[in-house]
Formats: sequence, C-alpha cells, structure tokens
Amino acid sequence: MEWTERLTLALTAGYLVSLAAVFVINEPVLWVLWAAGAVGIVGVVLLVVNRSKAVPVTSEGDERVSAAETGTGTEKPAATEDGAGTNADAERD
Repeated sequence: MEWTERLTLALTAGYLVSLAAVFVINEPVLWVLWAAGAVGIVGVVLLVVNRSKAVPVTSEGDERVSAAETGTGTEKPAATEDGAGTNADAERD
C-alpha cells in the first residue's frame, strides 16, 4: 500500500473518531470547529499529496499532441448537425 493510501485510511479513521466524539459531546460550537478543522486538514493534505507527484516530462520518442487535441482554442469549432456554423463563427463574421 502506498503512502497516499495509508494517509487516506488514517484521515478516514481520524475523521470518524473525531466525528463520534463531537456527536457524543453535541456542542454547537464544537460542531463548527470540527467542520472547519476537517476542511482545513483535508485541504492541507490535498496540497501536500498533489505537490508530491512529479509531472511527467515528454521525451523525444513521445508522440506530440496537436493544438486541436488539447483544446487551446486555435482549432476551428465544428459546425452543428444541420450544417449551420457555430455561434463562434457568427461572432467572427
């Protein structure tokens, strides 16, 4: 099991234990603090996990992706089924 999976299990266990404790105590202020804390902790964990993943670097042997496949806006929009142009075509004309 990878460290991210273990971290997910630990977060889930901590979440459930803390939820049970807040449920038993049943104080409104504690509910708000618990919710804010849960959101904050999960947000920090998401940032740490996402920043730890390396972005793959393309090598010379990798196939290049065209601008039309990436959706960069340089491709011409397709016509509608009835043959008429798109709204983008009408705005350009």
